[in-house]
Order: sequence, then C-alpha cells, then structure tokens
Amino acid sequence: MIPLTTISVRSVVKGFVLFAMFVYIVFAFVIVKQTKIMTQTLEIGFENGIKIIAWMHFLFAIGLLFLSFVIL
Repeated sequence: MIPLTTISVRSVVKGFVLFAMFVYIVFAFVIVKQTKIMTQTLEIGFENGIKIIAWMHFLFAIGLLFLSFVIL
C-alpha cells in the first residue's frame, strides 16, 4: 500500500495536465478525421486550406504535449 503522505499536490496536478494534453491530442485527431470526411462530402473550393489548418492544429497539439513534458 502506498502511503498518502508521499503523494504531492504538484504530482497530481502534473498528472492531470498531461492527461488533459493527451485528451486534447485525441480531440485534434478527431478534427483531422472529420475535416477529411467533410472535404470529401462538400466541394467548396478551399478544401486544401481547411485540411492544412486541421493538420497544423494537430501538430500544434503534439508540440504542446512535448512542451508539457519538458516544462513539467
């Protein structure tokens, strides 16, 4: 059994932040998939721009996770 006195508030907060960043990456990946489906369904003229923005958002989320690991 782990004694509760060794768990610090900082460790708990770090865990929650890293978990939230992982959930954010999953959300960004869902955005990429939904954008792909949307651009296949609708032809509005600037599909490539929308896809690029979705991928940039996904890469930004991955970068934030790595930055969180470095900072925390």
